[in-house]
Amino acid sequence: PTLSPSAHQSDTVARPAPFVTAVTVPSNGNYVAGQNLDFTTTFNESVEVTGTPRIAVTLDTGGTVYATYLSGSGTGTLTFRETVAPGQQDLTGIVTGTAIDLNGGAIKDTAAHNAGLTLTGEPSTASIDVDGIVPAVSTVTVPANGTYGIGQDLDFTVDFTKTVIVNAGGGTPYIDVT
Repeated sequence: PTLSPSAHQSDTVARPAPFVTAVTVPSNGNYVAGQNLDFTTTFNESVEVTGTPRIAVTLDTGGTVYATYLSGSGTGTLTFRETVAPGQQDLTGIVTGTAIDLNGGAIKDTAAHNAGLTLTGEPSTASIDVDGIVPAVSTVTVPANGTYGIGQDLDFTVDFTKTVIVNAGGGTPYIDVT
């Protein structure tokens, strides 16, 4: 016997929801206040973004900051950015969340399927450090009380809250003494 589809029968092929196929993280290094940590997520197809989805970034300082959606809607690659702020610090390697947080927004394909948000294929972030703590003067030690004559040194010691590098390329740093 020959089978033929009836007039009331239709074939529907379900299209899978988009999903993350790769993640790119910032280059290994030390990022200071004002520098950007950019993360890119590559999906298996183009996606549309509404709102401000984000990726959680946990820092040693005990807080969670967010790399928020920056660009890429209508393509298969989305960029998220966290700009290091003063006071943020993580000297042992940042840790990201395991999935994109929609934060009230949406990531969908053109057929309106919600995207899978798991950060599949994320490389290690163990060598990405954040140091947004600016060094400050903690103490100044002055010369002992007394009378100093010609040729005697007045030595001042300035301690900072963290290690600093003195760049004498533009001259020698000094303290004004009246």
